[in-house]
Amino acid sequence: MHQPEELQFGVLTSHPDEWSVLEDIPNNVGIFPIQHRSAEDFILSLASWAHGNKSSRQSVLLLLDDLEAISKLDFDARQNLRWLLLRGPARRVWPIVTINPNRMENTELWLEAFHTRVLGPIQNLQLTRQMDAENADLDSLNIGAQFALREGDHWLHFWIPSLA
Repeated sequence: MHQPEELQFGVLTSHPDEWSVLEDIPNNVGIFPIQHRSAEDFILSLASWAHGNKSSRQSVLLLLDDLEAISKLDFDARQNLRWLLLRGPARRVWPIVTINPNRMENTELWLEAFHTRVLGPIQNLQLTRQMDAENADLDSLNIGAQFALREGDHWLHFWIPSLA
């Protein structure tokens, strides 16, 4: 709904083919394979823009498909990404990150950067405990149709709107 100059997004992913339907959207600044140098260049460019972005009205969504994949990035790219995760929202860079809860132990050090967590259906009670979500009833959510997030001490369940 935003004009391309107001809100842009970039995708870092190990599976760029899954994102190809978004390639022609004017707000798209790129879909970058995480294992390719272009992903590191995008992170560096975005961090540089965010450092100098104090008055711009433009916002950028940083979509990171699979947090575990950042282990493939070089040290400087990981440091810039950490800064974006921690400080980006104050500079109008909004990270949205997916994780595979079955391999969450590989991303634990990164999870502290996220204060808001949107969770989908999870059947494994041990995983819900690890995410401090044992009272969220994640096993009752409809796959592909519902998600939950915490507000204070309560978990709120939402339906994903149909785009059809």
